[in-house]
Amino acid sequence: MAWSGFAVVAFGAAADARGDTQGFSTGPAPGWVVPVEPGRADAAMLAAISRGNAYLLVDTQVRSVPAQRSTYQRFAMQAVAPEGIDAVANIEMDFDPSYQTIVVHAIDVVRDGNRTSRLATADFKILQRETALERRIYDGGRTVSVFLEDVRVGDVVDYAFSVVGRNPVFAGRDYGTFMFQYGVPVARLHVHLLEARGSGIVVGARNAVPEAVEGVRDGLRSRRWSIDAVPARLADADEPGWFHPEPMLQWGAFADWSDVARWAVPLYAVPKDVAPSVAAEIARIAAAEPTESGRLLAALRFVQGEIRYLGIAIGAHSHAPSSPARTLERRFGDCKDKTLLMLALLDGLGVEARAALVDTRLRRGLGDRFASPGQFDHVLVRAVVDGRVYWLDPTKALQRADLAHVVQADFDLALTIDPGTRGLESMRSPHAPAPRKTVRVTIDATEGLDLPVTYTVVTEAEGASAEQLRAEFATSSVEEIGKRYLNFYASYHPGMSIVAPVAIEDDAPSNRVTVTERYRVEDFAEEGNEEGRRVASIWMPDMAPLLRAPASAVRDAPLRIAHPTDLTVVTRVLLDGDWSIKDETDEVEGDAFTYRREIAYAQRVLMITSTFRSRVDEIAAAATSRHAGQLSRARDRTGYELSWRPQSHAVAQGGFVDRVNWTLAGFGIMVLIGSIAVAVRLYRYDPPATPVAPGAPEGFAGWLVLPTIGVCLAPLRMAFDCWKELGALSAEHWSSLTTFGSESYHALWAPFLMFSAAGSIALLVLWSLILVLYLQKRTSTPRIYIAAMLSAIVMNGVLFSIMPLLPGVEIERSEWTAAIRNVVSAVIWTSYFLVSVRVRATFTRRLGGQRPATHPPVLQATAPVLS
Repeated sequence: MAWSGFAVVAFGAAADARGDTQGFSTGPAPGWVVPVEPGRADAAMLAAISRGNAYLLVDTQVRSVPAQRSTYQRFAMQAVAPEGIDAVANIEMDFDPSYQTIVVHAIDVVRDGNRTSRLATADFKILQRETALERRIYDGGRTVSVFLEDVRVGDVVDYAFSVVGRNPVFAGRDYGTFMFQYGVPVARLHVHLLEARGSGIVVGARNAVPEAVEGVRDGLRSRRWSIDAVPARLADADEPGWFHPEPMLQWGAFADWSDVARWAVPLYAVPKDVAPSVAAEIARIAAAEPTESGRLLAALRFVQGEIRYLGIAIGAHSHAPSSPARTLERRFGDCKDKTLLMLALLDGLGVEARAALVDTRLRRGLGDRFASPGQFDHVLVRAVVDGRVYWLDPTKALQRADLAHVVQADFDLALTIDPGTRGLESMRSPHAPAPRKTVRVTIDATEGLDLPVTYTVVTEAEGASAEQLRAEFATSSVEEIGKRYLNFYASYHPGMSIVAPVAIEDDAPSNRVTVTERYRVEDFAEEGNEEGRRVASIWMPDMAPLLRAPASAVRDAPLRIAHPTDLTVVTRVLLDGDWSIKDETDEVEGDAFTYRREIAYAQRVLMITSTFRSRVDEIAAAATSRHAGQLSRARDRTGYELSWRPQSHAVAQGGFVDRVNWTLAGFGIMVLIGSIAVAVRLYRYDPPATPVAPGAPEGFAGWLVLPTIGVCLAPLRMAFDCWKELGALSAEHWSSLTTFGSESYHALWAPFLMFSAAGSIALLVLWSLILVLYLQKRTSTPRIYIAAMLSAIVMNGVLFSIMPLLPGVEIERSEWTAAIRNVVSAVIWTSYFLVSVRVRATFTRRLGGQRPATHPPVLQATAPVLS
């Protein structure tokens, strides 16, 4: 719609303001304006300046009365460096001559404390500027431009102007937003709202706006806000459009969203008198489409395909659409015009439909905003067919899918323009087709990896992904697309060339597009790091953009995530011989995504299937570092290598022998031997049994059943932990973590992995020993059992103290829960083994197999024997 957009694009010629006023004049500031002195740039502000100019004052004052609206603005800027002179000396003031006039009150230059007026000598130019021309919106706005002469470093340019006028489309009702923080520091920020009593204007504050100073001025209600030393708010990369932490004040004469909807109802009311041209289209569609769904799609396609996008949004037409007949006659229109035309067609066809206002950038953040027409930048159609709601955008490129597969608009929240509307409505539809993309890559190396291979890519896109591909082919030639695609893949395989032009198959009703690319790679394999070894790298180029690290991991704003995203990449490598490749499955469960890779090998075909699915549309700022680590772990699981020595294909990267880091494996073997030696000594440890009273309970019963089950399962659990540790034995993984200069390097990785592996091996041997002693009911069992429990706690404590220091590693809540559970379990069972009578009565056997008496011997007094 025409009421958004900030880029300034010159259009048309400049006019001398003295010869053609066009709503421009000069004069004193109105009496209702409250004078404000500029602030001063202190040392902290000067240190925060990045473009050589300092804002000493930003003053905005609005007078809203039934007769008119006036907006007064004053800016005082100081050039503190040569780079800032251009911004200070070039002044621009915008207005809309169709309903506004502009009065320039002052243009002063302050140098060394002396103020000089440049108003009388300024060379004013009025430029026709189009802020949204790149979006094909023509609004007729004007800019008063002044290029000051003789501005030097240290000068302060202080200028003020008023824009008078109210857009007639709002029928005398005002609204607006005052910002209290910008992307640059401001020494003093002043806001003044002056309104007629009983105007119905409501004020709403967000994000710690200061208290207003209220009073009466010229018989009007006056509210003023003033802040000094306002710091800059530096935006982070990839912020969500709905994230706005700046303090702001929103005000307006609209009570709520239902009030806004009622205001818009007359604008989008279908004319009762149907123009003949519109009636003819209605009759044509009705004759061709007997069903309600068919008529809805026919009307949508007519407006999308026959009415080009171009908006003339001058004056009231910034928000008011042209009549359906006028739009049909011109064969062009913006979102407002196309929506009303489509509503007129659907009304004549008997399809229930309403216009709906949305904000394409703010999206769900609309729910936190003050109700006003200024919150929206787009309008589309909300239709109902067979009880289901469909959100359809007549400004989109032609959509040929059937109703079950048509891509619906989704900007989170919308305001349906209807007298009965009570608030914003969610646009999420459970019936909307999900955007999916599957990329199938076939690498034909049946002639040998050292020879040229064919590289075929078949992309199957559904839903919005299909529409993106369809639009690309509609706006670019096959040759242009082929060149772009080739360069994309050639960055991974430099020796790549096109074998056949890119081909596209379009299943329009199902909204599915299939694109086929065929390439030839001359040098698929290359020399490996080890002398005499060859390596063929298999990449996942289509997956790489989704797993790219965030531009800024340390941030204050949430990180925007492309959602929903569903991508599967299936890579088939046809090999020329038998390889030893092990099937594998890796999965990374991230906060914002899930990533899974499956590797399978059979009958000389290596199959790698990678799947990425987004889970949310944003990540909290505090969780961005963890998200970056999760992305890094997923990236580590995308690439794959086949390595071999010439004349032999016995080993591939998937084979165990070639992938093991034998240095680390040797360390593990030494730990295993040492652990077994210690276990043998512990097996010989043979303390005496603790005497118990006759009849004491014994055997694996009572509460002793629970630790008995744990002891039996412990070696299996320890063995499983050791199996998981084998991933660290991969030479590639070990090298990426422990090689200085690599992306994931940290000095603690090597000792951490070695300590973890050694601990797992030692605990496996220890619990295996405990199982043997347990079943033999040896007297040493309770003590060694307690020692094992405490050793596991100490080991986990050491690992948990190191993990936060490692890059991309976060201790998950489930890990904390398991650790706490282990500590509690250790305390409980250690206490039990120390005090339990059943434990003392059960574990009584010595190394030789003897079992002592169950009670101490009774001493009997006897008379001496005389001989």
